[in-house]
Amino acid sequence: MKARGPASLIFFFLTLFICARGVLSHAEEQAMTVFDVYVGELKADGLKETLILSTDDLKGSIIEISGKSSSGVRRVLISLDNGRTWVTTVGAGELGAGYWSHKFIPSPGKEYAVLLKPYDIWGNAAPPTAFTLFYDGRPNKAIIEDRVEELEAYYNDKNLEGFFSLFDAQSFTRLAELREKFSETFTNSGNLDLSLRIRRVEIVKDTATVTVNWTRLWENESSAEGWGDGLRFHRKPNWIIVNITSEKVFIRGLGTVKVRLMVM
Repeated sequence: MKARGPASLIFFFLTLFICARGVLSHAEEQAMTVFDVYVGELKADGLKETLILSTDDLKGSIIEISGKSSSGVRRVLISLDNGRTWVTTVGAGELGAGYWSHKFIPSPGKEYAVLLKPYDIWGNAAPPTAFTLFYDGRPNKAIIEDRVEELEAYYNDKNLEGFFSLFDAQSFTRLAELREKFSETFTNSGNLDLSLRIRRVEIVKDTATVTVNWTRLWENESSAEGWGDGLRFHRKPNWIIVNITSEKVFIRGLGTVKVRLMVM
């Protein structure tokens, strides 16, 4: 058997190395991922709806998107425009800890289609992680007040689906019962008005309580009123109603309630 020359051995080992690299790279590509993704202090893993950001989510004028990457990830690229342009995040394999981050200054009223793509040392990329952000440009208090106004608009339009889209079905245990009562109220329409006056919006971390005073009018005469009733919102990840302290604010045996909201 003729011995292999140096050139043949080099070619043999080079071929072996390329094959091994291909197998290894494919395995690493399957395992590469980003996780524990945060936008500011809001967790973005598995987001299926647009995450609405407020000025309260910024540090100064900057928002930070950060997270971790699995072993084998050398760098993480990010796109804020659905893949048209890409920039390399700070961290990942370069810092050796698997952490990465990207900071930018958002524009009020703008939506950002975010893509995160991890790469290994060979330049192989894993499928991107995607989610959508919208920077409202106002504080959470103003966004929550808008939620109450949305509730008003859906109510006045007798839009049952829209109205209950603002409630969290998992947290609101009496939602089915309340839905049935509202359906009856919407069916039996009449000249009934309800004026709401927002007294306070108290926000503690991811929970907000909106306290209202209200007066119910029947044929322009005062028929009922209440003080200190309210709506409780939770950020999941956007502000959604998880409880109301009194159903009588919205429900009457006869007639459809028409809401006129007055922010104090």
